[in-house]
Amino acid sequence: MKRNMLISVAGLALATALLVSASVWVSADRQVVWGHTEGITQDEIMEKLHQLTTADFLKDFDQAMEDIQNGKGDPELGICWAQVCIERASEFSDDEIINRIEEAMDDAYLRQWWVEMFYQKYPQEDHNHPRLLKLLQDEHVDPSFKTSLIHFVGFRTPEEMEVLRMLTQDADKNLRFRAMNRLNEINQKAAVDMAKKTVAAYHSKGDMEQLPEAIDILVQQMQTDASREEKDEIIALCNELLDSDLESAKKDSLVYDMQMLSDLEALRMVVQHPKVDNIMKKGMIDNNYYLLEEVLLNGPTPQDVEFTVTCMELLPIKDLYMPLKTAIEAMPQTRNASGNNWQILLQNMQEEGVDAKTWLKEDWHR
Repeated sequence: MKRNMLISVAGLALATALLVSASVWVSADRQVVWGHTEGITQDEIMEKLHQLTTADFLKDFDQAMEDIQNGKGDPELGICWAQVCIERASEFSDDEIINRIEEAMDDAYLRQWWVEMFYQKYPQEDHNHPRLLKLLQDEHVDPSFKTSLIHFVGFRTPEEMEVLRMLTQDADKNLRFRAMNRLNEINQKAAVDMAKKTVAAYHSKGDMEQLPEAIDILVQQMQTDASREEKDEIIALCNELLDSDLESAKKDSLVYDMQMLSDLEALRMVVQHPKVDNIMKKGMIDNNYYLLEEVLLNGPTPQDVEFTVTCMELLPIKDLYMPLKTAIEAMPQTRNASGNNWQILLQNMQEEGVDAKTWLKEDWHR
């Protein structure tokens, strides 16, 4: 088979998923079993596939995948079928796609393939189906499948929204997190109201089960609209949780939320927190450097300068060399912030510091 055509990245990735599920790879020069393809290009093969009726194509697609799974076919030809399947997704009825999803429930790769075919048919993520809603409500269905499915289907009607709200309370944390974020994408007010109730339940009952997800939603909302008081409350809550016995992955999520808040007091809390490791602190400094630059250039207090020194000892940043040097020279009392080594610190920033992620500052100012 000639190889003078580049298969699209999407087609290759999805086809690879199918072929991995088969766990069978055969020699690339092996003669295929579906028609006479020897000596013709992939373009020509796919042209023939496009000429099949929808019903015949689906039958032949199923046969091709079955043969590949049984080691009887050439995976390279399978890639052609996969690409055409993507291109013809709009021709398949909802029931045809959902039938294949249900038939492949025990095969994560094939199941995901047909879920993505549903997305190919409805790329605006604005369509759902009663049978898919039923799967989302079935307690015996794998939560990882539900987590994937809610990313590709729409939630518009009251019934659909109720199912989504139900999933925000699921026992599986990954599904719960994705459902909360999907709700936030569709109806931010509803998501924020639910998150506030979760925070209130923590304060009154000590219930931490869904707290990290709630904080994530609230921080997303605060990026565009929040008072100083609201920010201080969420920072104090995260500070308290970082001191708790919360599992490490959830603590990392809280640090990420503080980073996304883009707030100097959030940065100060994380950097000064004894239970946050230096790797996480460095990451936050790296991604929030512009907060330090902003304060150094606009009448910094001695405490601001000393805090910046602490940050630069953890992660020297070249772009902050001149603002920090100017501030230290203007405030001799701050020179002890780094012991007697403030000049060495500045030299290290200038010579060995990392480059600032300036595009983050541009995003912050938008």
